[in-house]
Amino acid sequence: LVMIILSLDLSLNRTGWAVLDTEKRQKKSRILDYGVINNKHLTSKHTGRKLYHIELYLKALLIEYNPDIIIVEELTGSAFTDTSQLAKVHGILEKLTMKFENIFYINNKKFKAEFTGNGNSKKDEVEAKVLEYIPNLLFRYDDESDAVGFLIYYTMKEGICKW
Repeated sequence: LVMIILSLDLSLNRTGWAVLDTEKRQKKSRILDYGVINNKHLTSKHTGRKLYHIELYLKALLIEYNPDIIIVEELTGSAFTDTSQLAKVHGILEKLTMKFENIFYINNKKFKAEFTGNGNSKKDEVEAKVLEYIPNLLFRYDDESDAVGFLIYYTMKEGICKW
């Protein structure tokens, strides 16, 4: 079964994304592409611009790859400001994906616990685990490795790919 899966590590400042093709046999070539939607250059006063930029970029990813499945980090958090800002990004995603049926949310703490063995693991530990599965990937930002980690975790858990 050939599937394209889009993984998103949503953030207002730097959203990580990765795309996987389940048909590919080589581990590295399964990852079609990955990157970030970078809003670090905009100040916190420019939330509207950040959301608009995220919307345009996500729309382009959805058009280019037309994913069969979208996996997203679940909205959680304890700091009200961070959570409310992240909720805005989730709202943009919901708007853009309202016609998609296969959207799955991953709890970050559970992901870290099951993927790295530590629910409180740091981003560099997630990246190290990703590189155990797919050596030689070069990440500019830890948001990219998180998005690839979500792909590996989800596809293993669902029995879609063997790594």
